[in-house]
Amino acid sequence: MATKLTSILFLFFWGVTAQNTCNNSTLNTTVSTWPVTSTDTIYSISTSTNRSICDIARANRMSDATLMVAGETLLIPGETCDDNQGDTSCLISNSTYYRTCVPGGLHTYNTRYNDTRASIALKFEVSLDTITLMDKSANSTAGIIPTDSQLKIPQCSPSQCTVQPYKFTYGTYVDLAIQFNTTVGQIMAFNPTYNYSGEADASEGPVISMPMNCVNLTGNVTVIA
Repeated sequence: MATKLTSILFLFFWGVTAQNTCNNSTLNTTVSTWPVTSTDTIYSISTSTNRSICDIARANRMSDATLMVAGETLLIPGETCDDNQGDTSCLISNSTYYRTCVPGGLHTYNTRYNDTRASIALKFEVSLDTITLMDKSANSTAGIIPTDSQLKIPQCSPSQCTVQPYKFTYGTYVDLAIQFNTTVGQIMAFNPTYNYSGEADASEGPVISMPMNCVNLTGNVTVIA
């Protein structure tokens, strides 16, 4: 009985190992490009190219992995054995936030393509009500706010951020926000014209203004609207 059980366990673990073995020789390691069309999403491009959404987003140093603009050209990285098709760690978290202000700067944000009140709240990690109070767009209650609209972002006072030049070589704004204790929205506010950096400078990363260590200086802050 023990011998039979040992054989079954061996076959089970051998099967798991065999399924998880990646053969490098079968991978498509060619780096290619993808011209973005009006119907493309990061998900459809991922499916079409057999690359994970985060591999694509990080290779292109995207500010927001879900922001696709027709006419842009994305870099499609080669396949690797550690590709994780289900990886969503590069996406802005769809959490519920209750903060009413952001520690540190900036005080203004220029809206991006397809921005809504809800998406901006997620980028700055504040409550939806906070953004609703600040948004004066006539038709943006539930829909898209016109691109390049200037929106005031409530700041916590006293608070601070350290802002330094940063060479952005790989990753997404979500990765940077986690690494430097800031928010995606604050990085966007300091770099209003940046979306992604792929084909044009595949070997050299752009230099962006990076807000770092954005913190409240006391436990009792005032909201500056």
